[in-house]
Amino acid sequence: MQKPKNRRTTPPDALPASAYGVCQPLAVGDYALLKTHPLQLVCADSVAVLMQDAGKQLAGVAHLRLPPGLALSQRLACGHAQLQGLLGALAAAGARQQALQARLFGNAQLLPDLFGKNQQTLSFVVEYMKSESIAIIQQEVGGLLPRCLYITPHAHAVERHYLRRSGDAEWFYPQGG
Repeated sequence: MQKPKNRRTTPPDALPASAYGVCQPLAVGDYALLKTHPLQLVCADSVAVLMQDAGKQLAGVAHLRLPPGLALSQRLACGHAQLQGLLGALAAAGARQQALQARLFGNAQLLPDLFGKNQQTLSFVVEYMKSESIAIIQQEVGGLLPRCLYITPHAHAVERHYLRRSGDAEWFYPQGG
């Protein structure tokens, strides 16, 4: 009997990128509606927010981290603008705000958080969802390891892999590619 492979430490061809084909990468600071291609993103200390209207089969993702080096009010304004952009795009596609649900991923603590800035992005997102009356149905946040997420467009399924070694990120963002 063959020993099952651990997906977290196998070579790139065993990871879901090969199963999904072309993935649309989503960088920190971006948001996108899920349409035809799966989205791929790596969440380290950033937060991925998947908002979905299951009844209308619409979903979108925001990948955010409050920008460092600005006053707190400016940082919050950047996060607010990004989430408002995603909400606007979902509304334009036909989503109903009262039917939206959110799933949160990421916010790993990669370095010691001496000033509490790592927690600010997650706290901001949770408070924003409360203020917009959007239920958070899943939170997979925290820990010490970054996550690579693949989000499929129709099922809105999220496949998550922890990145454990320094070279793991090269599987998802190869040099020259």
